[in-house]
Amino acid sequence: MEGVLAIGERSSGLPFSAEERDFARTLGLQALAALENTRLLRLREEKLRQDRELQVAREIQRGLFPPSPPELTGFEVAAESRPCYEVGGDAYDWVPLGGKRLALVVADVSGKGTPPAS
Repeated sequence: MEGVLAIGERSSGLPFSAEERDFARTLGLQALAALENTRLLRLREEKLRQDRELQVAREIQRGLFPPSPPELTGFEVAAESRPCYEVGGDAYDWVPLGGKRLALVVADVSGKGTPPAS
């Protein structure tokens, strides 16, 4: 991030001394450092916000999966989803159809990361 420190002529018309020019240069460098610190703080805050949003997205996605596998006589049922990135677009569920029947739902959204998971 860069900027311009503009200083006009003195009302007296006299030139600025070397000491005054050094002071203005130092003032400009201090202002530049303050602007850069502000930019870095904003980037850090944005990263923290994104991290919080991803955590919420992971929790929401985990909440969409069934809490435990169904009990089905004669079968051992298990499932697991491991997203490639922070969150994924995959889903599964079991749907009891009555009697000894069970439907398994498997969904895969193309793509990786947050957009497919949304």
